[in-house]
Parts: sequence; structure tokens; C-alpha cells
Amino acid sequence: MEIIRHTLNEEVYIPEALIDQMLDKKICFLDIETTGFSRKYNHIILIGLLYINNSKIEVIQFLADNEKDEKNIINDFVKYIPQFEVIFNFNGDAFDIPFINARLKYYNYDYEIDKSLSMDIFKVVRNKKKILGLDKYNLKTIEKLLRISREDTISGKKSVELYFEYTKTKNNRIKDIILKHNYEDIYNLPKILKIFDIIEDKSKIILKTRYLNTNIEITIKIDSIKRTGNMMYVEGLTNTINLPDEMHYGDTHTINWYPQTGNLQISLEVEDGNLSDGSKCVFFNSIAFRQGLDNINRMNYKLPDNILMLSHNGNIIADNVEVLIKHLWQGLNKN
Repeated sequence: MEIIRHTLNEEVYIPEALIDQMLDKKICFLDIETTGFSRKYNHIILIGLLYINNSKIEVIQFLADNEKDEKNIINDFVKYIPQFEVIFNFNGDAFDIPFINARLKYYNYDYEIDKSLSMDIFKVVRNKKKILGLDKYNLKTIEKLLRISREDTISGKKSVELYFEYTKTKNNRIKDIILKHNYEDIYNLPKILKIFDIIEDKSKIILKTRYLNTNIEITIKIDSIKRTGNMMYVEGLTNTINLPDEMHYGDTHTINWYPQTGNLQISLEVEDGNLSDGSKCVFFNSIAFRQGLDNINRMNYKLPDNILMLSHNGNIIADNVEVLIKHLWQGLNKN
């Protein structure tokens, strides 16, 4: 067994959305390499752990000399892991943590990692896939989105193949490649926490406007936009103002605004559409508007001027929702 340590004079970035979960808590980032997916028949060959110590980043890697050395790296690993209150990982809820716990049980340890301490970044990204608009949600895809570079070029599968070669040859060059793969996985985990900022930014529409010479800020969470039948419902919040409730009715929309609480409810009459490439959309017909809509995101489709796509293949087009709400709000000021 070999333990490799790295001390880095760097800090871990904490997104605003995670301040309550991370501040004043002992956190770590976890990633493992195994010989396969079976918790019963395969083994852990490498464990990477990153944590903060005295305002510096510590990275520890526990490398098994061979499969039979698994118990030794687990034995050293359990000297560290119990101290942490939050364990960040990528797909760790489904793979890393259950795998580790299964091997702990196999070796009769009276300890297992508490799953409630896990913060699985993969699950967060997957649950927000419509907002992020990514085709794949693996670690390298997220790194690419965030422009995080890596020197490592091998896959997890290739890392295992190289490991078996290393156990036979003890070639240090091969060992370094294996360690580099795990190191960059674990080193980049704190960096991809910035995905929470992107999710936060893309999860809401913020529109600054005016009403009766008063500055108004409208905030609409994308998740609040719902479709029922031929109606799309948008809920939002504004800053509060001491005015009576406002209710406005158009041919294809209604607006209910409660200025004293800031609650805003907009109902839109929508239709389903089929696009030239076979994809589907939900659109709003603005033909009744006296003035056309500007800055529409047509997503490279050739559409009539009165057709405003509000969703594409189930994904809300935030740009167009913002254009429509801005136009409707301007109409309030004219009434």
C-alpha cells in the first residue's frame, strides 16, 4: 500500500447556494477507483480524498499494491473519513459510497459512511438537466462547460486496465498515469461547485422595469412555470409597493398582481407545435399584439413573426419568456 499526499496553497470556492451547508463544517471530496462494478466480487484499488486543513487544500490518495491490498487502504481511509460532516462526490450516492460501505461490511468494520452526509453533485446536475441543456452529465462534460482543463486523458476503464498492468510490472510511469487520473477527478470536484452558480442563474428570470414611476424588479423561477392543457402559468415575485391589487385581462393572457405582497401570476394561452426537424415546442401566438416582439430567440428556426416559442422539447426558453413578460408589463403602464 502507498499513501500519496499533496498540499496546495489554494482555497475551495463556496457557491452562495451552498453556504449554509458548507460554512463552519468539515467537508471533503471523495472519489474511488475500482476493478469493476460488483461490490461483492470487485475491489477498491485507489481512494482519493480532498479536504481543507489550515486554509490549505490537502489531497490524499490511498493506492493498493494489488487487489489483496484493498483492506489496507480501507484501514487507513477510515482513519480520516469519520471526521467529515459533508462529503462531496460525483455519482457517489449510486457508486462510491455504497461500494465503500459494502467493502467495509465485507471486512467486518463496525462503521459505514452515513449517506445523509453525501452531497452528490451528479444528482444535482441531473435534476437540473433541462435548465443546463446538456446532452451528457458526466464529470468531463461539466468540466468542459466550466472550462476546467485537465492533463489526464484516460477513461476510468482504461485506468483499471493500466492498474492490472502496473501490478504485474510495477512500472512507475504507469502508476503515475493512474494516480493522475484519480487526482484530477478529485482536484476538479471543488471547482465544479461553480455549476451551482450557473444553475442559480439559469433557474430564474430577473426583469427590471417600472410601474407608475416606481422601480420594479420581477423575479420568476423557471421551475414555477407550469403547463396545464392550453394554458401556461407563470408565477413570480416583485418588490412590494403600497398599491391596490391589479388584474388585467387580454385575449390570450391574464395578469394578477398583488403589489402589497409582491405576488405575480400570469396565465398564457399556448399551443403545441411541431418543428421542421421533428422536435416539439409550445408557443404563444402574439398576433393580437399591436406591436411586435423584439429580440426573440428563434433557435435558428424560420418562424412567423407572431410565433413565440416558450419551450422546446420540454425545456423552457427563458429568453422568450422574459421578452413576453416585459411586453405584457409595458402594457400595464399604458392601461
